Order: sequence, then C-alpha cells, then structure tokens
Amino acid sequence: MEYRIEGKEKYQHSLNLLNKIKNMKELAEMIDVVLIAEEEKFPCHRLVLAAFSPYFKAMFTCGLLECTQREVILHDITAESVSVILNYMYHATLEINNANVQTVAMAAYFMQMEEVFRVCQKYMMDHMDASNCVGIYYFAKQIGAEDLTDQSKKYLYQHFAEMDLPDEEPDRLSNKLLQYDPSQDQWTERAPMKYSKYRFSTAVVNSEIYVLGGIGCEGRDKGQVRKCLDAVEIYNPDGDFWREGPPMPSPLLSLRTNSTNAGAVDGKLYICGGFHGAGTDPG
Repeated sequence: MEYRIEGKEKYQHSLNLLNKIKNMKELAEMIDVVLIAEEEKFPCHRLVLAAFSPYFKAMFTCGLLECTQREVILHDITAESVSVILNYMYHATLEINNANVQTVAMAAYFMQMEEVFRVCQKYMMDHMDASNCVGIYYFAKQIGAEDLTDQSKKYLYQHFAEMDLPDEEPDRLSNKLLQYDPSQDQWTERAPMKYSKYRFSTAVVNSEIYVLGGIGCEGRDKGQVRKCLDAVEIYNPDGDFWREGPPMPSPLLSLRTNSTNAGAVDGKLYICGGFHGAGTDPG
C-alpha cells in the first residue's frame, strides 16, 4: 500500500529535510566541496548546489576536472554574495539590501539561479530612486536584463532633472544670502531669497537691496525646471526679511553672470539692456 503525505504533513516533511541539511552544514558533516570567493572559504554540499543552480549541476556532472575538485574558486563574485546565496539555499531566506543587491544579482545570474535573480530585480525596481537609477540601468544593460533596463530607463527619463547631483553639489543654483562683517572678518547667513537663481541684476534703493530677474527656480534648487524670471525680490537688512516687489514688464537676464544692468539715482531704480531669453533680441 502506498502512502502519500499531503498538506501540512508534506510541508513539515520538506522543512525537516531542510533542517537536517542545514544542521549537516553547520556541523561540517558530509561536506564534499568548498567554494572560494575573495579568498574566503565556504564549505557546502555538491548536491545542494546542484539542486539550486544549473551552473553547479553542469559543473559537477560534466565529467571534467571540476567533478572531482574539492575546491572551486569563483572569480568576479564577492564573498558576501556567496554567503547570501548559500544562506538562501540552506535557510530559505534571502537577505538583500541596497548595498548588496547588485552583487547578489550578479552572482545569481552567474549561477543561473533565476528565482534569486528575479527577487533581486524586483527589489531594485521597487527601490529605484534618483540616486541609483543610472547605476541600475548600466548594471541591467551589462547583463542583458531587459525588464530592469527598460524600467530604469523609463525612471531616468521621468526624473531626469533630479539625476547624479547630490544636495551639496556646488554647481546648483543658490537662494542663499550671506552678510559680510569686515570688522569681524566673518560671513553670516541671512534670510534666503524665494528663488534660486543666477544672471540677475541688483541695486540698492532707500537702504534696501533689489534683486531683479535672472534664471532660476522657486525654493532650493533640487533639479526643478529653470525659467527666465520677471520676479523682483527686495531685502530689508534691518528686519532680515524679503518681500516681493512689482514684477518687471518681462523676464530679463543680465548679459553676464557677474554683471548687473540696474542702478539707483535719487531714490529711483533704473534697469537697462539685458536679455529676454533665447530666441529674442536684447532689450
């Protein structure tokens, strides 16, 4: 009479088998192969490797020298990724994070472990952001992962203005105002402008600083779309605050980054010349 185990009993049977194999590895029982990555050694079982990896199955059954070798050196694979994959084989858990997912994916790709690679690919898709999408794109393109390549390329196109520039990037526009005290030889940061910008004009009228036009974006520059501005911002040094002035008749840029087209005479502000933006003539 044949007896078949089903349901919970079958699951428990599989769990018992996994636990016994895991214990054998921990006790170094019946170890018949040692994987070496970055000079670190990982004792394990050929049968387990071959069961999960077509690459190792082919290696151990091909009839070549690898079939009898005690040690197998894995080139271009990190020791951490081997540890993660062996932990998956013996413990049924895959411990991936932002720091190791690409190296684990590469190892899984090399070992032809499609399930592990799919999990890594999904993880990268789910955790894609402006800081890593370019790296993911080149990684996916390198190994021919088409879905991941397409996903990262799509993300890059949609968030292009945010890419490979950290918050401290010195080339970003600034809305900061710094005050210099010659007596103390010291700079102090004051209230910021509404816009981050450059190629604007400045002038002082009635002890207030007028900042006119320029190219920029509202708030801190985090990759937003920049535009030619007609905005006038007025700084009050006594109260350390900015207020909005009447916008200029049209957006206007100074002709050079470090120049100004504005000046004040008898309490009146004058602005002359300048540039109205691409495709138009100077004023």
